[in-house]
Amino acid sequence: MKHILFLFWVLIVANTGRAQLSEPHQPPSWNTSISSIDNLSIVVIDAPDMSEVYAIRNAQKHKNTALLAGKKIPVQVNFLENGTWNVLPNNSLVCRTKITAKNAGHVGVNFSELYLPIGGELYFYSPDFKNKIGPFTQQDVAQDGSFSSGVIEGSEIIIELVQPARNNTRPIVDIESLIYLVKERKSASRDFGDADDCHININCKEGDNWRDQQNAVVRILMYINGEYGWCTGTIMNNTFQDCTPYILTADHCRSVKAGSVAAETDYDQWQFYFNYEGPKCKNPKESEVAIGTLTGCKKMANSGKMAEGDPDFLLVKLNSAIPQFYNPFFAGWDNRNLASSSGVMIHHPQGDVKKISTYTSTLESSQWNENNKNTHWKLYWAETSNGRGVSQSGSSGSALWNSDKRVLGQLTGGSSGCTDDGTTSPYNPDYFGKMSAGWFMNGEVPSLQLKAWLDEGNSLRSFIDGIKWPCAEDPLTAMSVIEKSEEIKLYPNPANKTIRVDLKGLFQNKIEFSIINSLGTKIGSTESTSSQTADLNIDDLPKGLYILEISSGGEVIRKTFIKE
Repeated sequence: MKHILFLFWVLIVANTGRAQLSEPHQPPSWNTSISSIDNLSIVVIDAPDMSEVYAIRNAQKHKNTALLAGKKIPVQVNFLENGTWNVLPNNSLVCRTKITAKNAGHVGVNFSELYLPIGGELYFYSPDFKNKIGPFTQQDVAQDGSFSSGVIEGSEIIIELVQPARNNTRPIVDIESLIYLVKERKSASRDFGDADDCHININCKEGDNWRDQQNAVVRILMYINGEYGWCTGTIMNNTFQDCTPYILTADHCRSVKAGSVAAETDYDQWQFYFNYEGPKCKNPKESEVAIGTLTGCKKMANSGKMAEGDPDFLLVKLNSAIPQFYNPFFAGWDNRNLASSSGVMIHHPQGDVKKISTYTSTLESSQWNENNKNTHWKLYWAETSNGRGVSQSGSSGSALWNSDKRVLGQLTGGSSGCTDDGTTSPYNPDYFGKMSAGWFMNGEVPSLQLKAWLDEGNSLRSFIDGIKWPCAEDPLTAMSVIEKSEEIKLYPNPANKTIRVDLKGLFQNKIEFSIINSLGTKIGSTESTSSQTADLNIDDLPKGLYILEISSGGEVIRKTFIKE
């Protein structure tokens, strides 16, 4: 199921199985004599005990669990019998009910069975008419009849059903439960969402060089065994370059608390929010934020142990294609285990609007939870013109971007934070599971590695760039010798005693280095098993021009250097 929600006036894209772009229009009751909601039937749901939710949220400072957001609350609402019915000017019927979920921060509606006759429509909106989702039609309902509305901000939601004139087919509206998300505890200084104050909005100047990449980042509302949580994910490109809707996030986002892990059927209720960001650098007003959403995915691969000794990756595939209207960007990636000297993280801390954090010092290869495996990148965040962006609960799963604007991994956790409270600090590190560690994870098992999906055509590419919709570029094949030669660098050049060869992980086999003089004579050779760098001693060579021949797996590359 898919739909697009504007938190003021709305365009809708909705489907399960096919995309449908609906024209923007209001619920039919809004511009009529029956627009008042004062006399609607009301269903009041007492506030459930959310003390456990708040306690868990307060403890989730290290980001190695998904941010717990709320619960599914069973309800009994006889909508058709107890709703308020009216006749529209065109003789269609409209039925409305207001549901009040006391103390909720967001509320949505789950249906066990929904059937809308031809011409029938369903809307959801807030009592102040600022937040609206819909219209939905029968095309948007799953084959088994189940349906979820998504969430409306606030504790009240109005359901509006339109029964077309001259259609006597009775609709079915069986409400099963509510999506009940806890109320964010904002300080007076916070204008939007619940992220701490130091976070930098994506449309500040820090994001100017990352406009494509920001369109790859999504907010994820996970459903896990009766509870909901927030994480961040990234739309990923693959070597077929075919717009397959892969989303990379963290494996630990499959759990919102100890002992609770998402079942395979839970993924059908995961919601993905696109373009959830303010239009300017300052925090937005509610009416300025636009959201596109898709519901439902399948788990394709994960590292399996949720960061306990592994790189903590989860790759899912959305149940439906991403509409062009969302302007998606499919992120490039790099699996060569190369430490970038600068880059960013784009994320949704606390489920808030999109933020950006920047690093300007070289990544460190590291472990997580003392697992004695260098499966992670360690970094420290940098001060920029608008502050020092960090991470927070809800940032989990965010991509780590290198200076080439390719993804190197995803956020597991750490202890960075806006304030120095003895547990977190703006100067503390964060850790990202390495893409290189998850690429061939656990041998050839597709469900435990990234390569089987992001390089399904077996091009053996070590890195690719991102791509925009409609992904019209040709599939990528194996890198040519010419392309590899352009990537490999020698430095310093000219050199005196030692020359370093930066191989950038382009070779999988043993590598032989041969030095050839200006007469074409091979005067020395050595071998290496490192696919990253090699340091060659040239201290004994006479001054002059030389050729370095690099041979591996039948490929031969020649680079020139000067001995001073």
